[in-house]
Order: sequence, then C-alpha cells, then structure tokens
Amino acid sequence: TPVENLSHPDVSKFVKQNIDKVLNGEVLKHTVKSIKKDGSLIYTSLYETKILLNSVGDCVLSIANDITKQVLTERKLKESEEKYRLLFENAEVLVSIYDRNGICILMNKVVAKNFGGIPADFIGKAFYEIHPEASEEYIKRIREVIDNKVQKNYEDLVSFPSGNRWLLT
Repeated sequence: TPVENLSHPDVSKFVKQNIDKVLNGEVLKHTVKSIKKDGSLIYTSLYETKILLNSVGDCVLSIANDITKQVLTERKLKESEEKYRLLFENAEVLVSIYDRNGICILMNKVVAKNFGGIPADFIGKAFYEIHPEASEEYIKRIREVIDNKVQKNYEDLVSFPSGNRWLLT
C-alpha cells in the first residue's frame, strides 16, 4: 500500500522524506506526535534504519514505541514544577532552602532583597557566609529537622543590611 493511502498528506510527505534519508544511510531516532482515528493524540518514539532483505533489497526498518503516557506525565510534572517555581519566586514571605551541611540550595527574591542582592548572589554559599552570627546553631537545627524528619518552629533575630528583624523560622 502506498504511504499516501495510509495517512494525512502532511504525514505522508514526512514519512517519504524519512524513507529517503534512511535509504541514503541515515539512522533516525525521533518522537512523532500524531492524531489517532478517534481524534486522540499519540506520541511515538521511532527508530528507523536501513536493512537488506534478500527477496526485496534495501528496506526501512521502523520500530515504534507508544510513549504517550510518558510524554503526558512529563508535561504534567513540568507544569507542576513551573507552578511551584512561580509560587516560590513570587511569595511575599522569606523562603530559602539549605542542605544538611548548611549550603543554600534555593532562595527567593524576597530573602535575597533583604540581604541586598538577588538569589544568585547567595545560592551555593554556606550558611555562615550569609548569617555568620547564627551559623552553628542553625546548622544543628537543619540537621535535626532533616535527620529526624520533623517540623520545628524557631524565633530568630536575623541581621540584615537594613537592620535586625525577628523571624519565625
């Protein structure tokens, strides 16, 4: 059956171009988005290579794998991460994340602004570089919370360039 009888003309043109590339020695690996007869989307991972069949000659071997669930799951995860990122970056509260060694992993704009900079100025720095007056005690707290998987609240007097402020941490 000719390719043009199997699918939409745009798809047929795409398939013919790929056949020509493969028969000229290219190995193709790509993802294709298509519409099934029922109107639903399908994402397919394709691997195409040239093979020799004794009875026919040069042919194209096309191996397709339906990756629709994977693509849709990745898309939902990306959307969720984007929402989290926007909430984190635009929160009006001070939010920063440190690892158990006291290294700043993330910091929102509000915290960085209070320290007179932008998040990139502080990410990757050790806690003592940002809060030298409270570093030992704070790192102990970070480790306790992480190691014991507990939530704790602390009131701290924090030094900022604009002055000291009491924070509920």
